[in-house]
Amino acid sequence: MIVLKIDEKQIFNLWNTNGRRSDVLNALSIYLSILEDLGNENPGDKWSSYPKSFMQYEFYVRAIEASPEVFSEHEKYDAFKEKIKPLWDLFLNNDPAFFEDKRSDKLIRILDKDIEQRARHYTSNLVRIGFATQERVITPSGQAFLNNIVNRDRIEKILPIKNTNLLLLRQLMKLRIFTKDENGICKYYSPFYMALYLLLTNETIDKSSFINIVQGASPYLNEDIKNKLLDDDLEFSTKENLATSLNVNIVDAFKSKDIISETEFSRYIKNRKSGKTEKIYYEFYKTLYQFIDSPSTDTYKQLNSVYMNNSDKIKKAFCRGKSIFDFGTNGVYNLNEFKLKNKENPFLITDKFNEFFYEMYENSKYLDQIAEYSDTTIRMFGATGVIKTKAPLYELSYKHILKDFFEIKRLKEMIFGEISSDEYIDYELSENFFFGSIKSMTQIFEVSDEKTTNIMKHLFYSYGVKDLNDLALVIDSETSRMFEKHIEDNYPLERVVNLLKLFSDRSQNDRIIKREVNEAADVPTIYEYLIGIAWYYISNKNFNLYDSFNLTLNADFEPMMHAGGGVGDIIVDYDDKSVMLEVTLMNKAAQKRAEWEPVLRHSINNRVEKLPRKSYTFFIADELDFNTINIWRAVAAVPLQATISDSIVDGVIIMPFTNNEIISFLEKNINSKSIIEQTELSFSKINKITNDGWRQDIIEKL
Repeated sequence: MIVLKIDEKQIFNLWNTNGRRSDVLNALSIYLSILEDLGNENPGDKWSSYPKSFMQYEFYVRAIEASPEVFSEHEKYDAFKEKIKPLWDLFLNNDPAFFEDKRSDKLIRILDKDIEQRARHYTSNLVRIGFATQERVITPSGQAFLNNIVNRDRIEKILPIKNTNLLLLRQLMKLRIFTKDENGICKYYSPFYMALYLLLTNETIDKSSFINIVQGASPYLNEDIKNKLLDDDLEFSTKENLATSLNVNIVDAFKSKDIISETEFSRYIKNRKSGKTEKIYYEFYKTLYQFIDSPSTDTYKQLNSVYMNNSDKIKKAFCRGKSIFDFGTNGVYNLNEFKLKNKENPFLITDKFNEFFYEMYENSKYLDQIAEYSDTTIRMFGATGVIKTKAPLYELSYKHILKDFFEIKRLKEMIFGEISSDEYIDYELSENFFFGSIKSMTQIFEVSDEKTTNIMKHLFYSYGVKDLNDLALVIDSETSRMFEKHIEDNYPLERVVNLLKLFSDRSQNDRIIKREVNEAADVPTIYEYLIGIAWYYISNKNFNLYDSFNLTLNADFEPMMHAGGGVGDIIVDYDDKSVMLEVTLMNKAAQKRAEWEPVLRHSINNRVEKLPRKSYTFFIADELDFNTINIWRAVAAVPLQATISDSIVDGVIIMPFTNNEIISFLEKNINSKSIIEQTELSFSKINKITNDGWRQDIIEKL
């Protein structure tokens, strides 16, 4: 499987449609973590299907366990588990007796088709973005994404985006879609560079044009169309038509002028999801053919009825989602009125109706695929933190920085190109292939040190600063102000309260929560985001909210992915103290398993890092486990050692709150100062255990 090569007339797709999910960044992180764990647990095992390996089976099992809200239904897997019970031990041990059993052939087919194949589909998304090889070995760029570790170049240091954003930005800059080999040459197309070109040469661009040009363009386009797409003076509508037009090869069945039978029709004009819809397609075709052949009152009524009752399906299938005919409001036109209003309609006046009908179907299907596949592409672009995609008009963030870096002439040269087959191997298939390597923005775009220095000098002058640190601070402050305005405009206190109340019943409200905030984030990430905003109001807006978040935001300042495991979820630095918010939607039982160690570790490390300032951790959950509450209380009495150094500290304060209590603080206007003071007062009464040698005392007396 060569994932970055496509056939002519094929739309590139950054996410496999099998197992598609909206929270793409979260999915990438989960899938990478599972691959890493499987590799560590099974050294030497290859990514292969049973009986060569259990890797694919185990990946699928862990994937559905890690995302129960996404993979809530898995009937075929459940059926497999039930059917294999009598043979489980034999299956698990690759015992020859398993393969001799008459039931094994059917079980292996189910395993391959309904379980392992899905694991291959899900992990192909890591390959498509360069985070794993085709053998499902995590690449250096995948490891960087998984561990949230980035060494930034000078340009990257001034971009106020999180490491996760930057790592995805780098990968999309490296992304190329290739043609199949022809005479040892592969032509390519860089969709992200096309997106940057459109947004750098225009203040904004409407969603339709952006999607159709970026997703519709292809490395197979002829040179004339490529040049026109990069013509600064050409209108968007023209570029859109150039990118999405399809040269259709008419099948023999539609070259005839006679009416086509339903059996023959359905061989070529299909609906992937519904046979019922296919029948509607044929009814429309038949009534339209009969009307054109004999335009009477009766044939008009039949056409009117079929079209008006199924207009959305028909428009989508045969006219790119646009109206095909004007029947008047609610179809009120009579036959003569209809003829007058539609006298120039190409469906009615073409000499080759069958050919035209088939051509419109193929073009509409092509456009429908562009719309379908663009969903993930746009989510990915937004997740870089530099392309705003929420509003109807898309625009580029930090344009004043990026326009100097992405020089238009150079950018145009990198949108389309060609390389040799050997160079393609170095790009995607060799051991240290380019797409999976760690490269900074300046390395990927081939910007020299001298050019980078000139860009920096220009930015220093523009912002009135003298060095890189000052420039980064000014840009960060500017971004923080934009984020705060976003919160004021979109998340006023009353709305935050109403949204937080939805988390009390996730079985009913998860879809509402995602729709109200961001479909591209999972619900726990959204909860983390809203709790941070809630604390911003509780603190009377007296801290830098943008810098306090460790979760990843998109360019529209909406949440994308939760904070990584190495740091606290939200760390609020006041002038004289530090507050860490650890946020979870796990139930009581899960809190014991998953929260005790990381919350304690983060709290100790934050206490050490913030010395001599006092630090507090507030653990926030929808419900609280009794033992968890009291263990958090008890740790304040004992000395504890950090993991970031050998430092030992005492008085680590972890105070639990419920979601309803946070809502109450907001509604009653209880501020952070009062919460911290009462917490400090209570924890100051705990008797400290200062003898950290107590264990040795016992050993010595035995």
